[in-house]
Amino acid sequence: MNEANMKAMQTQINIVKNELRNEMKNSMQASLSNQTNEIKNMMASLFQMNIAFTSGSGSLPSNTVANPKGELKAITTRSGLVLDGPT
Repeated sequence: MNEANMKAMQTQINIVKNELRNEMKNSMQASLSNQTNEIKNMMASLFQMNIAFTSGSGSLPSNTVANPKGELKAITTRSGLVLDGPT
C-alpha cells in the first residue's frame, strides 16, 4: 500500500469516528433530557401529594367518651394505654 492510500484510509476512519462521536453525543443528550423531564415530573407529583397530605381537614379521628365522674381527666390511647391528666 502506498502512502496516499494510507492517508485516505486514515481520513475515512476519522470521518466515521467523528460521526459516531456526534451520534453518541446526541443520543446521550436526548436521554439525559428525557431523564431530567421524568425527574421534574416525579418531583411535581411528589410536591402535589405532599400538599394534599398536609392540607387535610386539620382534625384527628377520635372517639370521645363522656367523663362519668365529671372532674377526672385521662386519655386512653387506641392501644389501651391510659395517661392520667393533671391532679
